[in-house]
Amino acid sequence: MRSCFVSGRVVRSLPSATFGQAASWVDFGGKIRPAVVVAETDKRLGCGFFVKADGTSVTNHHIIAGATAVNVKLSNGEIFRRVYLLADSGDRDL
Repeated sequence: MRSCFVSGRVVRSLPSATFGQAASWVDFGGKIRPAVVVAETDKRLGCGFFVKADGTSVTNHHIIAGATAVNVKLSNGEIFRRVYLLADSGDRDL
């Protein structure tokens, strides 16, 4: 079993097979990197990730709250300036 630590506390234990026998965090990060995006607004900068193949991504509400413009930058450097907000939840910060 592997454990995830946040602030020195065990958050969740996962079987080793979840990440592969010889996998490291660097390997894991390399695999998910294409799904990670940078969300840049006229007020803040944050990150997010793709949840659908059509380009739908998720970021935190506090990143886009009050913004009048949002750009999304992909890990390959491509920037999308026409971004549409589908939904938001201030209560869940999504």
